[in-house]
Amino acid sequence: MEKMGCWDVLDIERMPDGCVPIGCKWVLKLKFRDGVYDKHRARLVALGYMQEKGRDFYETFSPTCNHVSIRLILALTAMPGWQALDLDAEAAFVSSVLGDDEVVYMKIPPGFTDHYGKGKVLRLRRSLYGLCQSPLNYYKLVQEVYEKAGLKRLKADECVFVRYENNVIGGPSTLSNEDLLKQGYFLNKNTVPVEKRIYKSCPHSVAALIVAVYVDNNACRFNCIELVEEFEAFLKADGRIKMLREGKLEWLLGVRYYFDEKKGAASCNQKSNIENILNKYGMRDCNAAPLPMSPSADLESLPTETIDPAVIAIYSSLIGELLYIAINTVPQISYVTSALTRYMTRATEAHLKYAKHVLRYLKGVMDRRITWCADNCRDPHKRHEIWACADSSYADCKPSRKSTMAYGLFVNNAVFSWKSCLSSIVATSTCEAELMAYCSCACEVLYARKLAAELGFCQLSPTKIYEDNEGAMVLVKNMHLRNRSKHIALRFSFAQILYQLGQIKPVAVPSIDQHADIGTKATGQPIFDRHVPVWLGEILP
Repeated sequence: MEKMGCWDVLDIERMPDGCVPIGCKWVLKLKFRDGVYDKHRARLVALGYMQEKGRDFYETFSPTCNHVSIRLILALTAMPGWQALDLDAEAAFVSSVLGDDEVVYMKIPPGFTDHYGKGKVLRLRRSLYGLCQSPLNYYKLVQEVYEKAGLKRLKADECVFVRYENNVIGGPSTLSNEDLLKQGYFLNKNTVPVEKRIYKSCPHSVAALIVAVYVDNNACRFNCIELVEEFEAFLKADGRIKMLREGKLEWLLGVRYYFDEKKGAASCNQKSNIENILNKYGMRDCNAAPLPMSPSADLESLPTETIDPAVIAIYSSLIGELLYIAINTVPQISYVTSALTRYMTRATEAHLKYAKHVLRYLKGVMDRRITWCADNCRDPHKRHEIWACADSSYADCKPSRKSTMAYGLFVNNAVFSWKSCLSSIVATSTCEAELMAYCSCACEVLYARKLAAELGFCQLSPTKIYEDNEGAMVLVKNMHLRNRSKHIALRFSFAQILYQLGQIKPVAVPSIDQHADIGTKATGQPIFDRHVPVWLGEILP
């Protein structure tokens, strides 16, 4: 850190009046890879909670890549010729420099008093881990360096950077214009003969490099290794960000990814995380359950008079872990985890029993994956075509009489975005409840279409959203005010605007084929087993 110029050593008397040096500490950790010991790690962390806003820092917000964006990138590029790499930035935050107006003084690190001498203080020059402004400073550095390397930051997700290059000899010199973007670079399956390629390793007419940045983790998806090598060479020459190639992308944010480069399939699960949670709660040898929750379960009838802080602490921790699993790789438990979160402050042993029942279900499905593959798509859904489903359970929350709404967005044979939650307001009819779910789904569809277009997978037709309520579909297509609909909030007419613009298309579907049904209620075994394989991409819808 001294070689990097992280600080200047000063006499404590030279500090300006009123300035108080912040503390620091060492964070020691054992690093594991695939459950096997890898290395020891020691990190010096500043105690940022001692900073004062307006004196030694100003802005703190720093964006990170959306989990949905990562899944959509992998899903759209799930075809032969695409590969994935894991690039890790070494000492990421320390790579960025503090601004001239960010004057931060820090005490001597523990164990180094003799090295620097007494009566000394450090004037920080770089963004140490723990400082309030460090994430933002590092993101600004990433943006500057990556754009100089030829990558373009996307508007839909500002932590996704892309580079496209023509791969056909005699083709257009640039691919940055909007006309080519709207055509969709990768919608066809045509390959370029080797003798006509500019980049010999790329089979497509467009060579692509997509980098999704989550702090110091860089998930790279590409169809041309030459672009990756040029990117790494630029970073090495620039010297401000030291990037290490960790090999093929296998782990990212606790999620395990698998790739079949021959078929082009991409999949993910959290088996290791589930195993760790089962061990933590002593359920490694428990019997697997066929459902995350029985249809006859009634959480509202459970007593909540006797509150035990110890039970609430265990319950809150378990629900947080279940939520992370539901958000990332197991969409079929979204409803159950959403329902259980309503008792975070008044949980009892009975509620904890239901939460542990979800673990029993996960015990039986931890090997299952969400699998995307462009070549497995068949009618009525085409390759790279985004489609969705939305549903609602009217006034099912007895205390608030709010409705549970759920939606799922699919592409290349499996889901990539999903949600199950209570509506923000009380609906007065099933039609209104279904319209709320439809509008929430439409907002997510709009984001997904924009991101897909910027990635080169433009949606050439309106996105189909399957709905089983005829009244909601009529309101989306033609918002005529009637006695039973004139009260509906103006914001729910947003879906009608998207329909008129050709962004979405409501499609009627029988209730038995409504795949979002498992996100609105605890269903029986036949219905659950009918829909879950469709969400995970195990069968064709």
